[in-house]
Amino acid sequence: MMKQLSSLEVAQPRELLSLEQSLILHPRYTAVYVRKCYPRLFDAVASPIPASTPRGRAVSAPNFVIMGTPGIGKSLLLYYVLSRLLHLPSPPPYIIWEHAMEPGRMYCYKHQTGEVQFGDRSSFWAELRDPNTWYISDGVAPRLNCTARIILLTSSDRQIYEDMDEMGAKVLCMPLWSFREILDCRRQIYEDMDEMGAKVLCMPLWSFREILDCRREMYEDVPEARAIELHEYYGGVVR
Repeated sequence: MMKQLSSLEVAQPRELLSLEQSLILHPRYTAVYVRKCYPRLFDAVASPIPASTPRGRAVSAPNFVIMGTPGIGKSLLLYYVLSRLLHLPSPPPYIIWEHAMEPGRMYCYKHQTGEVQFGDRSSFWAELRDPNTWYISDGVAPRLNCTARIILLTSSDRQIYEDMDEMGAKVLCMPLWSFREILDCRRQIYEDMDEMGAKVLCMPLWSFREILDCRREMYEDVPEARAIELHEYYGGVVR
């Protein structure tokens, strides 16, 4: 997969990142729809390693949490990130990733050899100590005893991201799909679904009035001020 990603041009927003083989963690698919937010998220997590560190601290890369609701496209962002990394003038020496669907298993791409190796969470100790390594963890609380650049992809499950939050990782939010993105993705990947079916799947955000009505009817123990505060912070996404 990595060899093919390196031979393809980087897909632009609203285009497909298409492979001839199945995606390594999503074998039912051979293509990824590149969301408009993907390039911006990559640029944010690709910030440079600090040139200097306080006395007594080792050089380490910045860490990030990319948060979003389930099904929003966090897991598929991995393939876009891999594509962008492989096309950098100086790709990272190692790219390590893991996924909640394969507990305890890690993949490691070594740029010098072009090979992908896999092992358990103790297999790539030396690589994780390199601040130039990219370490992407999807739905799994990552190993923090390393100096690699950590990117955690997660929903709002605090047990997964709590430790990274406490260590000062920057938290980014993946936005909801726009109606246009949904129709574009249907046209390119889900041709067997008619457009009306895609429109039905596009459930709108809750209005402010709906949230207050629901709180009054079902959640009387939640103060109205708290409901207003949550709406201001999260918008109309209720889970």
